[in-house]
Amino acid sequence: MQPKASAELIDAITALDLQTMYDWRAGDPAPLDAEAQRVAVAKSLETGKAVTIWREDALAAYAVFVPRGQGLWFASGIALNPDLAGPGTIRSLRAAVGRFLARPDVSFVESNVYKSNRKSVALHRRLGFSVTQENDFGLAFRAEADALIAQMG
Repeated sequence: MQPKASAELIDAITALDLQTMYDWRAGDPAPLDAEAQRVAVAKSLETGKAVTIWREDALAAYAVFVPRGQGLWFASGIALNPDLAGPGTIRSLRAAVGRFLARPDVSFVESNVYKSNRKSVALHRRLGFSVTQENDFGLAFRAEADALIAQMG
């Protein structure tokens, strides 16, 4: 059994989400609520795996992957702290995510992205994710872990 995520990690991820999500959630009918986001982060960490990069005792970047069964994992959150997101942080996150994707129990990754989050949409397309669903607000993506590793290499 995985140990419970620490309150410090949950708080750090929630704070980074709140810092970075406002700009691209325009038009979303569900308002961004700090406590609801904290609960969502805690829930994802109950079964998920967090990849974190810390700089100056602050969360510089993270990715959380939640298992969905039979080699499929869902990226429930990925963020870079804009104040700490230099090339070293990006390289560190890419390497850490690559190590996660190389695990034998990871075959596919899915991710949901707001259309208004243009940088994330572009990154998903550049990495070779395929769109599996689309609605007015977002895109659902899916990719093979091995293909992602090759693209991130």
